[in-house]
Amino acid sequence: DVFYVRRDTTAPTITSYAASPAGWLAADPGAIFDVDFADALSGLSQVLYSASSNPGLSDANVLGWTAVGGFTPAPSSFTALWGVDFAALRDGVTNYISARAVDAAGNSYTRADVFKLMKNTVGPAVTITSPAGAYLSTVTAFSGSASAMNETSPVTGNQVAIQELTVNLYFDGTSFASAEEVWLG
Repeated sequence: DVFYVRRDTTAPTITSYAASPAGWLAADPGAIFDVDFADALSGLSQVLYSASSNPGLSDANVLGWTAVGGFTPAPSSFTALWGVDFAALRDGVTNYISARAVDAAGNSYTRADVFKLMKNTVGPAVTITSPAGAYLSTVTAFSGSASAMNETSPVTGNQVAIQELTVNLYFDGTSFASAEEVWLG
């Protein structure tokens, strides 16, 4: 035989063992997600992920299809733990992460919502209504409000740190004696 043609019409597979982190995340969890990609016939050419704020759609409306870090084309499987571009995820919403595998023959398979990440890196909106001035010589009381960034991540408490700028010391509840911030509340 002078040549032969290998035909591959079978899509790759994606198997998710990933557990979605519980609760809201303020920092990147790193490469902890166990989603495996495989294609035994022609091998994998791409493994990708995307993020959406819409469950079940894989519409990549938050983060477009992005290469999974650490993947190199040609293997029949990719089983390493991997992470996402946390900075690119939308804050204050659930980010549904979908996965896509493409083999060397061009067949692809997309699996929606292999895990989800709830990102919350922006704290509540804080407004101090009294005292009105930024620099005062005497303060007897503070008033203001804090409102939640989203309805599922409520404000659980309020604290204040007070600094004497002429000596760069913080009020510790008794006097301005602390070089470090002291949160009162």
